[in-house]
Amino acid sequence: MTATPDITSLWARTTRVRITGTTGGPELLHLVHDPAELRELSGLLAIDPTADAFCCMCWGDLRFDLSDARGRHVERLTLHLGKVSSDLEYGQDGQFPLVHSEGLRNWLSARGLCQPVGPM
Repeated sequence: MTATPDITSLWARTTRVRITGTTGGPELLHLVHDPAELRELSGLLAIDPTADAFCCMCWGDLRFDLSDARGRHVERLTLHLGKVSSDLEYGQDGQFPLVHSEGLRNWLSARGLCQPVGPM
């Protein structure tokens, strides 16, 4: 089992997030640099640390490129949106289920980045 990644430490260094499509998708969909919006996004991208990491073979749906105040790359997170739940790919550690999947989908939908959550 892979050790659970410490995503919290990434957000402490992050001052900007570029949200893009995955391979073949749009280059820039949304830019987050407001501190309050960054805090909100970091909470919505929280993973379940008790889950085992896994890996699927798709490209994912959205990429979150985190950078610091000098514009240096911090990390790339890849979101895989599912109908019931979603997960986040974190570097080489694999994919982990999101704690706030529905909240993240609503946040993305409000910015025109995905379809709103419908009835299950």
